[in-house]
Amino acid sequence: MRPFQLPPDTKRLAYLAGAVLCGIGSVLFLVISMPVIGMGLGRAGPFPILMPLLTIGAIVGAVMCAKRAIALGMAVVTAKSVTPNETPLGGQVQVALRLLPREQFQISRFDFVLEMEEHAISRGGTSDTHYRHRTRLETRTVPGLETRPGIETEVVQIFSVPANAPPSFHGRNNFITWRVKVHCAVPGWRPDLHEQIEFDVLAEVLPEAAHG
Repeated sequence: MRPFQLPPDTKRLAYLAGAVLCGIGSVLFLVISMPVIGMGLGRAGPFPILMPLLTIGAIVGAVMCAKRAIALGMAVVTAKSVTPNETPLGGQVQVALRLLPREQFQISRFDFVLEMEEHAISRGGTSDTHYRHRTRLETRTVPGLETRPGIETEVVQIFSVPANAPPSFHGRNNFITWRVKVHCAVPGWRPDLHEQIEFDVLAEVLPEAAHG
């Protein structure tokens, strides 16, 4: 079952609202913290340290939400796929990313990264510890282009899965996930665009790869 996805315009409004709220919060935290900081650490306890940290956190949150809202206003991902969605070890996958620009802007390059992530969870007590290790198996760089509003842009790449790599695995405490990350580098003040597509690698080796 595909996960629920908000429409792009709804997501953009949500990010804009988050940016505004974080911006208001940063101003309020700053106003509140100024007189307390003047009291000194000894008289006010941990409060003078806490408020500047909250202010910085709110500013970072505002910037991140604003960048996501701007990115959603630049282009909408109309399709992203890995074909086939399941491939044996030694097999090939075709990665396709389709963008519908909403405004004209320049993409200097497309970076495609084939990545495998090992994720282990150590469970205990009231908290879990997560260990993640990502391996970049191959990186491709494709020349960019200048987008036109309303005209779709599609970029396609083909990757080979190593025959001696571990297959996908999804257990209770251990996971091996395969994905392709796509980075669209945008020069200037606009934020870069990022997407990722996951696929499954089967625990079997393609005959041609096994005999190779």
